[in-house]
Amino acid sequence: MELPLNRAIGSRMRADLESADDYRRHRKRVGRELLALKKELLLVTKDTRNFLSHDKTKNVTKEDFDRDERYGTVFLLMAERDYLYAMEIRAKLEVANAGASSYMKLMRTRLKRAICNFKRILDIFGSLSDLKKLEYYIYGALLQGLYAIIRKHWSVAINLYSIARCCLDLLLDNLSESADAFDSTILTDLLENTVIPSTKFAVIQEGLKSALVDLTALSRERCHDNLVPYLVPAIEIIDENYTGFTSYVEVDLTRSVNWRGHEAVLYNDELARKIMTIKEMSHDDMDQVSDAWSTALDLFTSSESQDDDDIEKVQNNAIVKTYINYNQLFARLKNTNNLLNDYSDTFTNGSGLRQAKCTFQIKVLSDMIAIVEQVKELPGVYNDEELYASLELLVKYFSAKKLLFHGQYFEVRREFKKALKLYNLINKQLDLKADNLKAIDSLPYPVVSESTFKAFIARMQQKLHDTHIGAYLQHEAEPPVKTTIVENINSYSDNRDSFDFISLRPILSKPVLFDIAFNYINYSQTGTKSAIVTPKATNEASVADDEKKRGGSSFFGIFGGRN
Repeated sequence: MELPLNRAIGSRMRADLESADDYRRHRKRVGRELLALKKELLLVTKDTRNFLSHDKTKNVTKEDFDRDERYGTVFLLMAERDYLYAMEIRAKLEVANAGASSYMKLMRTRLKRAICNFKRILDIFGSLSDLKKLEYYIYGALLQGLYAIIRKHWSVAINLYSIARCCLDLLLDNLSESADAFDSTILTDLLENTVIPSTKFAVIQEGLKSALVDLTALSRERCHDNLVPYLVPAIEIIDENYTGFTSYVEVDLTRSVNWRGHEAVLYNDELARKIMTIKEMSHDDMDQVSDAWSTALDLFTSSESQDDDDIEKVQNNAIVKTYINYNQLFARLKNTNNLLNDYSDTFTNGSGLRQAKCTFQIKVLSDMIAIVEQVKELPGVYNDEELYASLELLVKYFSAKKLLFHGQYFEVRREFKKALKLYNLINKQLDLKADNLKAIDSLPYPVVSESTFKAFIARMQQKLHDTHIGAYLQHEAEPPVKTTIVENINSYSDNRDSFDFISLRPILSKPVLFDIAFNYINYSQTGTKSAIVTPKATNEASVADDEKKRGGSSFFGIFGGRN
């Protein structure tokens, strides 16, 4: 049996649902799957006139579920079909408000039916493991939470989304290394795009300021409200480390950040916890670290105070924003550099350099230079001379690597002279006596260390030496070039045999001057003048002839006319 977070929610993510038509098509697809599954399990009700009394799904028991878990999938698909119908109606209401009251009633009815079908799963799934049960409880909490928001029951909504968050935290921490990456994507997407925004919305509607509330601590406190009895067993399954409010708040949070000697206070506990989590993350997966910094930036933007009168808070927010942007850009830079290194390894071990691969590496280096330029545009960077000089050195390093790939391409094609020019240019651009090499090591997520930079300089000097020898040997192997006849514009050779004299011969030609000038000759000054019929005279003569001919015609040429 497929679990709901993959079978239902994962299917939604793959379908990329946005409009009402998208929801309708996906709902019909789920309906076809449900019908096929019912036929396999012999649950199709043929007497549709008395469907409620002859519904075979009412007779499904725990024994049936233990024998075949697909019986639970039937109820899951029934709940998902009703949920998709409700979302289809909501998408229509976002476009047009015609018949809004009746549509709202229908949407609430469909959500209630989805919840009822989900509850039928809870009656039969007793033999499942605790982690599998938690996925069902998450699915039910999301359904019931959406219904609570539509009904404007904010306290209930906070309780339900708090249960979902605690369950998601536990599942994320218990994902095995062999788990599918899509499972992690589903859990993370639910947490960041559904649970957290919905909790914030409910908190604001309840009268609290979400910018000042630690949502994680709030979830661990409000999950014990027990406002929805059939979801209480989920809290009993979860370990106390994920639901214990007291033990959670005892963790020492980082209440401030320091960026280049500038101290700033973190007023948002959720943001402080996020930054602390990012600092503890492994640098092996820089893509995940970069995404985490982007999430922290979104969290800061949503909770940023707009009080422009308080200069201290404005300056504090500016430092925090620069700190997050600074680290996020360097995380992106490190991730891009890892991609370049991985690609270079697979590429040099193959059949040699190719133009397409060289173009890819140059494009990646151009992206890295663009990221460094974004860092240079951050507030306060230009005034920090040491940092700005380090960034300039990074730009020189990446630009030199671009020229290096160009030179290697020419070197493989045995165009040593072109490669030699590029290597000469690289050695001129790099500052061999740079005093700020040590400052590179102090950058977050360092891409280039002092030792790496010095090794690159030594490599370029060796490249220059080797290519110079190759260009010299290639030049010596070339055939001698024919010397020019004139070496100096002020002196000429006396040997007439060294010149190739060209013999000029007359050729036949046709004088075309008269043909061209004929139309421009004026005969008025000459004695004779030929009669030239102008177009106007010709037209008048033709009109006169036509009138003469028509003068003798009659009515439609039938009765004759004058001659």
